[in-house]
Amino acid sequence: MLYSSKGVPGSITAAIKQAREVGGFSLLLDVEVGSEAEADEAIDAGADIIMLDNIEGDELVSVARRLKEKWAGQRKFLFETSGNITESNLQERAINGKIHLQRL
Repeated sequence: MLYSSKGVPGSITAAIKQAREVGGFSLLLDVEVGSEAEADEAIDAGADIIMLDNIEGDELVSVARRLKEKWAGQRKFLFETSGNITESNLQERAINGKIHLQRL
């Protein structure tokens, strides 16, 4: 799991590049981001999983859809979400009706 360095331009790209150099092509990179711009940078740099941290409700769905549309046919990646998840808001976090749960 890589965490974005808030407000440091290019830091996500640099971290992914360095992780790939050390871990090689078989490394699965999960990058935690707090905004659509950070997610876009992570996808562009080759992240495999994008954790949209503390992005909720309609914004979560909108961000995920825009990124999927933008990168369709160019990059393959998965979304993950975290922060303030409760039983009552679980369904609204589903993208295309899919929910994958992990108990921590």
